[in-house]
Amino acid sequence: MEQNIISNKLGTPTNEVPLENITLPEISEKEETIKRGKRKFQLMLFILLGLIGTVILSIVLIKLIQFIQLNNKKNFETTEPPIVIIEENPQESWIQYDNPKIKIKFKYPNNAKLIENKNFEGDIRNAEIIYSPKAMENIDGTSLIDGFVFRITPLSITKIDLDSVTTVKRESFYAECGPNVEISSSRPTMIDGLDARTFDVRNCTGDFNVTYTNKFGLFYEIVQLYRGDVGFRQQYMNTTEEMVKSISFYPDEIVIESPFQDFYNNNYNLKFIYPKELSSDCCIVANPTQNAVKIITLGVKESENKQGVFGIYAERKKRINNEIITFDKYVQEQKNNLISDYKIVNDGKEPTIVEELIKIGGMSATRFKGLSWKGNDVIFINVTSTSNYFYSISIDNSLGEGFENILNDIFNSMTFKKR
Repeated sequence: MEQNIISNKLGTPTNEVPLENITLPEISEKEETIKRGKRKFQLMLFILLGLIGTVILSIVLIKLIQFIQLNNKKNFETTEPPIVIIEENPQESWIQYDNPKIKIKFKYPNNAKLIENKNFEGDIRNAEIIYSPKAMENIDGTSLIDGFVFRITPLSITKIDLDSVTTVKRESFYAECGPNVEISSSRPTMIDGLDARTFDVRNCTGDFNVTYTNKFGLFYEIVQLYRGDVGFRQQYMNTTEEMVKSISFYPDEIVIESPFQDFYNNNYNLKFIYPKELSSDCCIVANPTQNAVKIITLGVKESENKQGVFGIYAERKKRINNEIITFDKYVQEQKNNLISDYKIVNDGKEPTIVEELIKIGGMSATRFKGLSWKGNDVIFINVTSTSNYFYSISIDNSLGEGFENILNDIFNSMTFKKR
């Protein structure tokens, strides 16, 4: 045993592990702790850097958005036109329009333009308010692109109720605006405490609202027209709605003289309504046919060479082989006579004829332009097969569209009773 002990001390190999390959448990745990600390520190550093980056990116984005919004606002302010601003109580600051001729009052924005359209005698026919954000010196209801038109027109017509008037106006928009027009049904409303009818029109060279009410024996037509982009058009509509709310009529006790005159001829059973500014002795118009008898001539003259005049004529029907000549045959006969006269006067030249089918008081009629060598238009009216007369109208109009509109109103009011 003593020898073995001495051998071990002298380094003789044994079965035990050398000391340099032994790792103490405390050292291993400390190394693991240090590694976990490093990983945790790195994770915290990455999170902190991420947060700092997110904050910086957010600040940059916010500044960029603010810059874009500010730039857009400046561009909008410099390029978009001003619009009418609806005030809470516009009546307090708007201009008061008061017209004793048409017996009505209303208010309108002080940056809008007032136009009083007049008839041939200088009387006010209607009041029109026009607004556009662009220069308005040369703008009217037909040339307006962006803005609104508000118009009130008193009508002395033979219609008996609001529904009849509204129906005629609605049908006119279908004919005027084409297949894409959208027209609402007529609905009841109130204007200054009076019963009224209103309807809307869309996709017709702008948007419309048309309202009718009656007072003093007249029908008042109130038109709101607005054109422009959607947002602006809505504000224009709101403005005209405020104007409608401000309308007030004169008291009932004020008597208004009608601007229209009734005409009735007992011999020919002819009746119609015409404006008082037309005179029966101001102007001359050529007879439409050789044998026609004049019933009445009415017109207005602005100068020696500028007038609007029409005459109504009757010719007793004749018989051929004991049968009364038909209307179509009569018209063809008169047409041939007028063509012959034209060729005689113009060295055989053929006339350039425009033939239109129209209505006179609900009856069929034919209008010829360019047929008479004297320059007058000729209308033949198919009154009734039981009448003893053929009726015709001769027109000389150098005044243009305004007088043509008067003629249309007169023709619509005409009635021929059976004899």
